[in-house]
Parts: sequence; structure tokens; C-alpha cells
Amino acid sequence: MDKSTNDKTTSKQKLRRVGLLLAALLLTIPLFVFAYYLYVYRTHISIVLFFFIYVIIILFIVAFIFISLREFYAKINVEYLEMQRRAALRQERSLRTSQADMERQMEDVKEHLRQIDHLLENGQLEEARHVCGDFSSSFQSVRYKHYCDNDILDVILHGKETECHNLGITFSCDILFPEKIGIPAPTFISLFFNLLNNGIESCETSGQPSPFLRLSIDYKNNFLFIHMENTKNPAVVFDHTTTKADTFYHGLGLSIIEEIVRKRDGVCQWQDHGDTFISDIMIDFT
Repeated sequence: MDKSTNDKTTSKQKLRRVGLLLAALLLTIPLFVFAYYLYVYRTHISIVLFFFIYVIIILFIVAFIFISLREFYAKINVEYLEMQRRAALRQERSLRTSQADMERQMEDVKEHLRQIDHLLENGQLEEARHVCGDFSSSFQSVRYKHYCDNDILDVILHGKETECHNLGITFSCDILFPEKIGIPAPTFISLFFNLLNNGIESCETSGQPSPFLRLSIDYKNNFLFIHMENTKNPAVVFDHTTTKADTFYHGLGLSIIEEIVRKRDGVCQWQDHGDTFISDIMIDFT
């Protein structure tokens, strides 16, 4: 599975623990030296002097750790934002590609219709019949399927259907979508791109002869109910971590989906059924 915000939080937590251990070590050594010094040389001046030096050492160590943590946190945030920017660019390119494919198909339809109309005007009925037959076969194989009235989701689903077809994955969906939603477009795109990308990735690595991806969307009151089933490798047990070698920079996945859903008062549920993975999402769309 993909990695995202959990990795950033985990990195910060690990660094914080290392910093605390380092601080404890650096503070403990002078403490033992201080105790030994007091045991051997018990003069008032020496105690005050050593205590003053010890306080300076403590302040220096605390300042050093604070500055180091702040710089590292800033670096993590910059890298994380860059990762999100690259993911958004990939999603935008995919949407533009799907839109261009749709426009090419519509132009092809118009060209065939113009050709048929020209043949009919010239009385070339037999030629028009052949062109019409060719057009019908071609149109049935490449025609753009409208899954819902939401243009953004429709383009996303069309693009992912094409991707599944090229990868030999059986794609199907059943969409019942509200007329209007209040989810911002970038958030909406990120949610469905990451969900479908996870499903496609799982199908690709499943090792199954007939991988599939099934998506259904329904709504009730103010909530969308998203249900997705896809093939997975039964030998890989879901543990909510990435299966990619690049454990920090690999895209956005389940964790970013959970973050989106949490911010909109929703819930996510992931179920590993061996050779099938089920994703259930409930999210407020108002």
C-alpha cells in the first residue's frame, strides 16, 4: 500500500525519540561527573562554579537539539509538500489525457457522420451502408461511457477503465451520485485517484489470472458511500504500509485517503480477504 502522512509523522516521532535519548545521555554524563566532584571536593565555591557550568551545558544542549529538530521538521514538510505537488501534477496529466481521448472520439464520430451524410447526398447508398457498418463497430468498441453526471468523476473513471483494460483487469462500476457536492475539486480528485490507483496496483501485483476491480458509489442524506473490491495477492498480508521499495517518496495512498475522510467527518474501513481487498468509505459530501 502507499505511504503518505503517516510516514511524515513517524519520521518526526523517531527523530524526537532520538533527540530525547541524546539529551538524556549528554545530561547524564555531566551529572555523574558533578556527583563525583562533589564527593571529592566539597567546597562551597566549587559547588557553585560547577553548578553554573552545568546549567550552561544544559542550555547549550537543549538549544542545539531544538534547532536541529526545527530544521529537520522543516525539511520533512518541504519534501512532503513537494511529494503532494508531484502527485497533483500526475493526476492533472491523467485527467487531461482522458479528456483528450474523449474529444478525439467525439471528433471521430462527427467525421463518420459527415462522411455518411455526404454519401447519402450523392446517392451512394451502398457505400453509405458500409461506412455506417464500420462506424457502428468502431463506435461500440471505443465509445465514451458516461458513468455519472459529475464531469470530474466521469473523466477519472473513464481514464481508469482504459488503464485497467490495457493491464488486463476487468473493470466495472455502479454509480449513483448526487447532483451537487461540496468537496473541493483537488480533494475530490485526490480521493478517487488514490483509491483507484491502490486497487489497480493491487490487481497488478496479485498474480491472479483474472484480476478485477469493482467500484460502487451511493449516497444517503449528506454522505457518500464508496465501496470497492479488487483482486490482491493472497501471500501479501495487509499491514497498512507501502509495498513499494521507496518508503518515503512513494505517492499518496490509504493514509491520505484517511486524512481526507477524517477532515470531512467520515470513516474508512479496509478489509483483507486473502485474494480480495475491500475498501469502504463514508464521507460527508456537503
